[in-house]
Amino acid sequence: MALNIRNKVILFSVMTMSVIALAVGATSIYLLYQTAFEQRGLILREMVSVQARLIDAVARFDRIYSQDANKEGAAAATLGQVIDSHKNSDGIGETGEILLGRLEGEEIVFLLEPQHLDRGKPLRVQFKDSLLAEPMRRALSNQSGVIVDLDYRGEKVLAAYEPVPELNVGIVAKIDVSEIRSPFLHAALVATLGAIVLVILGSLIMVKINNPLIRRVEETAQELRKSEERFDLTVRGSGDGLWDHNPATGELWYADRFRELLGYSTEDEYPNVVESWSDGLHPDDREATLTAFAAHLERDVPYDVEYRLITKSGEYRWFRARGMSLRDETGRSYRAAGSITDISEQKRNQEELQQLSRAVTQSPSSVVITDQNGTIEYVNPKFTEVTGYTQEEAIGANPRILKAGVHPPEFYKDLWE
Repeated sequence: MALNIRNKVILFSVMTMSVIALAVGATSIYLLYQTAFEQRGLILREMVSVQARLIDAVARFDRIYSQDANKEGAAAATLGQVIDSHKNSDGIGETGEILLGRLEGEEIVFLLEPQHLDRGKPLRVQFKDSLLAEPMRRALSNQSGVIVDLDYRGEKVLAAYEPVPELNVGIVAKIDVSEIRSPFLHAALVATLGAIVLVILGSLIMVKINNPLIRRVEETAQELRKSEERFDLTVRGSGDGLWDHNPATGELWYADRFRELLGYSTEDEYPNVVESWSDGLHPDDREATLTAFAAHLERDVPYDVEYRLITKSGEYRWFRARGMSLRDETGRSYRAAGSITDISEQKRNQEELQQLSRAVTQSPSSVVITDQNGTIEYVNPKFTEVTGYTQEEAIGANPRILKAGVHPPEFYKDLWE
């Protein structure tokens, strides 16, 4: 069932305001999310940088001032202190943690036990042939920075990484992207539901306020539909084919009835171009017709011409074309429109009447035509020759002027009847 104007207004209002509200809300939440994401990255970057410098400084101190003759023992002692200090760490949020790792052969060995894995031995990840632990891989490649990539679990994380040259280890501070995103997704859902409720209420209030205008629009639409139906019925009843032309752009429109008069049914068969019409003119009528149309456009000469157009079947039919133009302040036509009427039958009747007229005029017999009251309306030349009456004398008179008295009354009575 087609929607009425009131429902269309409500639907359009709800959709428009919803799109606007959702777009504004989504943009705001996205910008807040991006800002929070960048800030979290800066925090992780600062955290891992401070940790790396601190560990590096402690390791350097232990190497210089350690009494142990074996310098490897000083590094091991430093790592032990670092590992012990992080055992009781609560991590960073629900999923965040600080990781320490070093390269042993072709494997990355995590020295701090990952809090997300229940393991009794160090976690190992291939250095070259694995897509996991990309932040630690970069730290052990003597790089530093912030990245969004996969951690040792294969989860997408925001991670800051830094090398610790003194101990040949890397340090990573990371947090799951899902944890950063979660509050914003929740906020977006709440905001969306709230926006939809407010939009619906606002639309209903707006429709209530604009009810008089909506009623006026509905009434206008009904009148417009009636006018369109009346116009369509009138055009179909007249049998005329309509056309509309823009002289400036050359655009031209033919109504369906225009094409039907010529035997066509689609625009593909009879395109909306001037050539469709001009090329179909009878060769004997083309020059005069085009000249008349040009004179109308250029000099506002009345456009009312008769010409022949070829139909789809190849037959030429007679049409009467009429039109008028709208003109700008300079008198230049910027729009011309009109109609064509099939007058082929009229032309045939006219030709038959002309032939009959010639036959009566040239007849060797006297011919008299009267009205119902017996008043003479026409006499042919043979009548004037035989009777001696001129046409002026006979027309308007009564046939009794021919009564010579040589026939009995019954003869004239029969003749009158």
